[in-house]
Amino acid sequence: MILILHSRSAKACAEGMAVDLSAAFKGHIEINVFDAAAPKDWPKAASWDDLLIVVYDELAFPNAG
Repeated sequence: MILILHSRSAKACAEGMAVDLSAAFKGHIEINVFDAAAPKDWPKAASWDDLLIVVYDELAFPNAG
């Protein structure tokens, strides 16, 4: 699973990355996009092959993230 955690200002970039990754992996890997200001729990039990991508810009990253 790939989880993309983003600041609100980087939402468009994170969603674009999710689209590109979905196309590259052709549905073989679950991809989730979460807003760092209101993060959710990890969608399922952690696995050795999970990947967390954090997308942000020069603005402060939310503490909740």
